[in-house]
Amino acid sequence: MPVKQSELEQVKELLSSYMNVQKAIKRLTKEHQSSMGISYEQLRILKICAENEQLLLRDILYEVKGKHPIVAANIRGLAEKGLLQVKNFYLSLTEKGKMILEEDEINTYTYKAFMKICSEIQEDEIGKMIIVNQKVAKLLNR
Repeated sequence: MPVKQSELEQVKELLSSYMNVQKAIKRLTKEHQSSMGISYEQLRILKICAENEQLLLRDILYEVKGKHPIVAANIRGLAEKGLLQVKNFYLSLTEKGKMILEEDEINTYTYKAFMKICSEIQEDEIGKMIIVNQKVAKLLNR
């Protein structure tokens, strides 16, 4: 079944709008993490360490899938800030590292982004967005 040009244009526009929202949230994420004094990659390392009480250095390298020198520099930076402890090739969060993660959850960028959206979009439009997003999620999860 051939696709009409107008349908193709709609698909492009819809995809573009989702990508623009994703880019905006990513930008807000980076701003939030920067305000905490750590990078996106460092926060990711902290979250991975939080999921595992004792994590081997090689495991984090596999999990992050980054270049070894960059990951090592991020780990060193976290250790220097007192957020991560490195002992005998094992990584673990310090109390300060746990507090940063708790602050991130409380102050999460996604909530901030959506609070901004909710403050500037009318309630009926938000309701419609919720319905559309639920339909999209349902379609994509089939």
